[in-house]
Amino acid sequence: MAMLVPLLYFAVLPALIAVIMANVLAVFLPGRSLRRRSVVAALCAGFLPALLPVLILLFVEDTGYNGVAVAALVGVALITAVLIGLPVALLVRRGKEAPQPLAGTFE
Repeated sequence: MAMLVPLLYFAVLPALIAVIMANVLAVFLPGRSLRRRSVVAALCAGFLPALLPVLILLFVEDTGYNGVAVAALVGVALITAVLIGLPVALLVRRGKEAPQPLAGTFE
């Protein structure tokens, strides 16, 4: 049970955020490419769950190692974005996108 909460917080929550952000960005920014929207969704999925611990470290706890802890959390957020957020965002929207015509096909 002790490992279930971090697993949900650092794996399931970013995947859920990536799915939601990929769909929201597809609706509000249809002119952007799938790759750009997926990267934005992945970064949101990685950094939103890490935002609360970073804010707690910066404003509540006052130890001498806050910079190291914040840097570690930012690193974990970036790794989460790359390993969880990006594949989920790409897989969610890839099947729903209309295929792009080849450049110069209908000129």
